[in-house]
Amino acid sequence: MQNPGTERGAVSNFRSICIFGAGAIGGALAARLAASHMLKGATITAIARGAHLKAIRENGLHLHEPGKSEPLVARFAATDNAGDLDPQDLVIVTLKGHQLTSASADIARLLKPDGRVMLIQNGIPWWYFHGDTASGLEGRQVEALDPGGLVWQRIGPERVIGGVIYQGAQMLEPGHIRLTSGGLLHLGEPSGTMSAELDAIAGLLQASGWTIKTTDRIRNEIWLKFLGNAAFNPISALTRGRISEIMDGPAVDLVKQVMTEVHAVAARLGCHVSETVEEKMEHGRGLGNAKTSMLQDLEQGRPMEITPLTRAITLLGRMADVPTPGQRHSPVIDLTTGRVHGEGTRGGGLSGDCASHRRQSSSHRSAGRAGLLWRPARPRARHGPWLDPDLRIRGTGPGTGFHRQPGRLRHASAAASIEVDNVDEIHAKARRMGLEIVYDIIDEPWGVRRFYVRDPFGTIVNILTHGER
Repeated sequence: MQNPGTERGAVSNFRSICIFGAGAIGGALAARLAASHMLKGATITAIARGAHLKAIRENGLHLHEPGKSEPLVARFAATDNAGDLDPQDLVIVTLKGHQLTSASADIARLLKPDGRVMLIQNGIPWWYFHGDTASGLEGRQVEALDPGGLVWQRIGPERVIGGVIYQGAQMLEPGHIRLTSGGLLHLGEPSGTMSAELDAIAGLLQASGWTIKTTDRIRNEIWLKFLGNAAFNPISALTRGRISEIMDGPAVDLVKQVMTEVHAVAARLGCHVSETVEEKMEHGRGLGNAKTSMLQDLEQGRPMEITPLTRAITLLGRMADVPTPGQRHSPVIDLTTGRVHGEGTRGGGLSGDCASHRRQSSSHRSAGRAGLLWRPARPRARHGPWLDPDLRIRGTGPGTGFHRQPGRLRHASAAASIEVDNVDEIHAKARRMGLEIVYDIIDEPWGVRRFYVRDPFGTIVNILTHGER
């Protein structure tokens, strides 16, 4: 690794820069670049939308930085239509993995013939095997990360500068972003080349206030961050738990298992993860009550990064011949949140039944197109792998079993119960996903419609909805 130089001549080739996705991270990047003395006279533009776009246009973007009493107020061009812009020297993309396919045509149109695209993304990126000489899989494309190979075809992996960022950021309100830490951004060419363009891009970012490290082993940095993301994000979505709750509860064993698997797959693919599992878990404890990005997306009804953050390790594990049994939780997330591949809508949001249920009662909160319904907090159940204090979860130990029709369920018993508002849709989805239905859907005489499904851990879960009450 090295720190880039910041000579003015290094940035002369990047005079038109577009930040594609001006959320918390993207907006902060745009604000600092627009305010940089090194880019005086350059054109900085951001792709934004809605009230945030309106606020940027009218009042500029207010960036609240650590240790500063007054925000940085940056003014730059912003639009929600990439077609409004001329081709750019550099496009910085801060979209999530599942948003890239739909945006890839616009990103490609924004690039000059010799333009570069800097991709800052959590998880395993679509370009991962481009220029990768360590894994023995150079040039391989992963269909689940790039359906139909559209991003690969439209943008081209040879244009990519990979980015891994550590930066706490929060959208306070439209036009206002708060950074909660100093931040660190790792940049690298997929080929490992320490190119002049890599150095130039790093230099202009460092001059605008970011701490930058360039590397000829960007995949090592991807795996290091992925070590935490692959464990904490999906488990938080399953348990609805903050990181401290995960680390203090029984799910901590699954955290360790997932991290161990990530280490094994990375090593088999020729990468070195610089933190041990124990070190990363200790680092996780230091995050306290933080919410993962996946949990925040779930709570807001937005599509989640399931494939880059969960399925990817299973897919790469198969390619590397490394078992990843701890990663089998991703079908469960799909089932209970409705985020089956291809179903997430742009910008998230709730669909009919779920949205109407939210309007009917402020004490019932819904998230996801499948209509997962959870209740106000109650004492935490200590049974099974899904330990959600907000879900209607009931253990099935002695004296707490569910009512069952004699002879139908026989030896099966449920470890947890999840109440949803569209059980038939979820039942159909479970069948499409190939999950084992151990007790088929039925209307019980006491007013419950339900079925039992065996989750990927082998635990039987009761998924139900109540009739009109």
